[in-house]
Amino acid sequence: MKKQLFVLLWLCLLPMLLVPFAAAQEAVVPPELVGSWTGVSRDGIQLAFTVDADGTGRYTFTQQGYTESYDFTLESDTETFSATVPADNQLGISACGGTYAYGDGVLTLDITTAFAGGRDFQYVVRCERESEPRSGPKNGTYLYDQNEKYSITIKDNACRLGFGSNFITAGCQEEGDGTLRVTGAGPYHQVDLTLAPQEGGLWVSGDLILKNARGQINAASLLGLDHAVFTPKPPFALSQIPGSSWIMSTAQSKNEGENPFTSFMELSFYDGGEGVMGDWFSGTYAFTYTVGGNAVTLTFAEQDTVALGTLENDELILDLGAVVVRYTTR
Repeated sequence: MKKQLFVLLWLCLLPMLLVPFAAAQEAVVPPELVGSWTGVSRDGIQLAFTVDADGTGRYTFTQQGYTESYDFTLESDTETFSATVPADNQLGISACGGTYAYGDGVLTLDITTAFAGGRDFQYVVRCERESEPRSGPKNGTYLYDQNEKYSITIKDNACRLGFGSNFITAGCQEEGDGTLRVTGAGPYHQVDLTLAPQEGGLWVSGDLILKNARGQINAASLLGLDHAVFTPKPPFALSQIPGSSWIMSTAQSKNEGENPFTSFMELSFYDGGEGVMGDWFSGTYAFTYTVGGNAVTLTFAEQDTVALGTLENDELILDLGAVVVRYTTR
């Protein structure tokens, strides 16, 4: 009798014991991936999909008005996904899947679509949550992956576009979707760019048109950018001072009511410990310099003046006694 009661009790408890075990066996994706996502590829393919907690979901793509939806499964262990494509689909797709990467609120899908005829089509889509606008690009300097002479510097909703030793500044405005719109026009340039943050950098789309004195478009222009990749510039180190040149960004007098001189506009450090401050218009001042610790010391022999420079967020801050000048690299 006792044995029968024990068996009966065990049979009653067995389902409850198996429930947590079965749940532990289910594929569970990280919570930051769960939800609804949308994105558009550079080829105009629109994606909309939902990821459930168990890694399954529904995947819809639209191109030129044509739409199809598939069930799909996301595997967090291998960071891959695959769609269940019906055999009778109108596009002749035999398989669809790929890899994914998540970072900084963006889910990037690297998708390969295989067709029954043997052709493969590969594309990348950056997807964002439908209901969560993202923060804009972070302050810093970013270099164009294809040509490092082009740079974009963002600082407190101000933008500087560099090309070689030249640069222009342009107004920028953060859009509701977290992108930054950079627009502006001058006698020698015209810019209309969209900066979208990605993990570790920027995706840049739009045009940067450079003009000469005759109004002709310079060959150095960046036209028709479509999700060009700009990556963060490595932090400047004092050991890189020799051979560098700088342009003044701000100058502030320590004496209230006094305006700082404009002759601090440019700063050049030559190899061999010598350099000059100023420009051809205001005149130049020669100096010698030494680097030690986290500072560079400038000695102006003719003016009997010593200035101390320190690096802060890639800016060179030069204390000239009565005036503090901030410089950024050219």
